[in-house]
Amino acid sequence: MDKIELYKSPVVFNAKDHTYFLGEKQLQGITGLLSRQLFPDKYKGVSEDVLAKAADRGHYVHEIIEMCDTLGVENEHPMYQAYKRIKDENGLISLSNEYLVSDEQNFATCIDIVFRDFSLCDIKTTSKLDAEWLSWQLSINAYLFELKNPYKVSRLCSIWLPDERYGTPRLIEVPRIPDEDVVALLEADAAGMQYQGNRHSGLLEADQSTLPIPHALLSQVKQIIKAEKEAKAVKDEFSKRMTELMENYGVKKWISPDEGLQITYVAPSKTKKLDSKRLKAEHPEIYDSYLSESEVKPSIRITLND
Repeated sequence: MDKIELYKSPVVFNAKDHTYFLGEKQLQGITGLLSRQLFPDKYKGVSEDVLAKAADRGHYVHEIIEMCDTLGVENEHPMYQAYKRIKDENGLISLSNEYLVSDEQNFATCIDIVFRDFSLCDIKTTSKLDAEWLSWQLSINAYLFELKNPYKVSRLCSIWLPDERYGTPRLIEVPRIPDEDVVALLEADAAGMQYQGNRHSGLLEADQSTLPIPHALLSQVKQIIKAEKEAKAVKDEFSKRMTELMENYGVKKWISPDEGLQITYVAPSKTKKLDSKRLKAEHPEIYDSYLSESEVKPSIRITLND
């Protein structure tokens, strides 16, 4: 294989207290940046003890992986074995572990793994995978990586290694947030300001591997949606036939005591509605003066792909 030389930053990382220094200047890490700017409530309600135990577990797994990748040795730890299996299945070869990237002005961070195809990977050992956080984290990593290297990042991914109670270890890809959004975030934080851009830039398409949703629940929802569609078709056909029958026989109300049904005929009529499109085009000042703003809560739209 051709030798790949990555840029070596003069920034010094102190693993003990997790700090970055360029000479005597301390640079900011990306975890703190994301917590300040985008995810201030990420760990709200989680006890310090739980967070400390999770951090210790993640640090231990990271150390094993780095040692094995760097020295070319094996380890029987189940998390390492899962990591090795995922790498082999996807043809991934580690190029650099804990690779330090920085703008050498304000920010620095270590990328868990850079693979030879220039995929950037973050090892996650959490019970749930926060795809939005991961997308921002790795997008910043990619921006800083390309800032000092002549290589283009091919993809952003995580090797998720949860406890077996929470899911199956797997490789998960996340979308890259545009560099202009990343730069705007970094510049805002460096200036001591709050980022005003779109926090959800990374929320693009995902599949079940990104969101830990039980397969049984997904199957149940699918069956409910199919049943709803079938029931609507039956109801629409019934309504059509009953309308025709009630018109033909001159019946305005029909009751079926056994089924508990009461059907009332609604005669055809005309209704009036405001042509808002025309009003906006011909009298925009009047249209705007009657507009009111209300908050719309987040929701989802479920589509069944047959």
